Amino acid sequence: MRANTTAGFSIISYTGNGAAGATVGHGLGVAPQFIVIKNRDGTNNWNIYHSSIGETKFFQFDKDVASANTAKWNNTAPNSTVITLGTSSGTNNSSSMIAYCFAPVEGYSAIGSYTGNGSTDGSFVYTGFKPAFLLVKPDKALTSWWILDYLRSDYNPADESVYPNENLAEDSNNADRRVDFLSNGFKLKGTSEHSNENGTSYIYYAVAENPFALNARAR
Repeated sequence: MRANTTAGFSIISYTGNGAAGATVGHGLGVAPQFIVIKNRDGTNNWNIYHSSIGETKFFQFDKDVASANTAKWNNTAPNSTVITLGTSSGTNNSSSMIAYCFAPVEGYSAIGSYTGNGSTDGSFVYTGFKPAFLLVKPDKALTSWWILDYLRSDYNPADESVYPNENLAEDSNNADRRVDFLSNGFKLKGTSEHSNENGTSYIYYAVAENPFALNARAR
């Protein structure tokens, strides 16, 4: 296990024992809110824990599916020292596993959720910093994970998306996934189910352009 508590990030390599309630230390000192686990010896999907959907559900990083019920986390939220695992072959069997754990750090990263409002004057999401990187997934089937960043889209609205779960080129000038990066968060400018459909829930992970800066400005 390697952990950077300042950045709220750790990487864990472990071999599962297949037992419900098995635990793995993460080294962050606070409970991770976003966890990605992959079986390194097989073709299992990438399994996602996100605090906004809780310990009884999961996402899959390589699929465009909604969250689903699961016992992968043994119905137990991670705490300040360990991740608790169920008996799933995707998180805890005799294979070699890799886990990436993220905890929010004030002024550096934010992990959470928002609900769309279906308007071009869309939902505002407070992060406490100007984002440089934004990862979003709608909690809805047939909707992809998507990423925006401040280098490929260097002015507002940011609209040059890439999709971690799709074999696709960058999607430029995409009105469905259009966001303003602001000094203290981000604002949705699209109206579709992919980013800001009225009543749909979305999870996100964001990282700051200027970590811990006191004078971040909107662009």
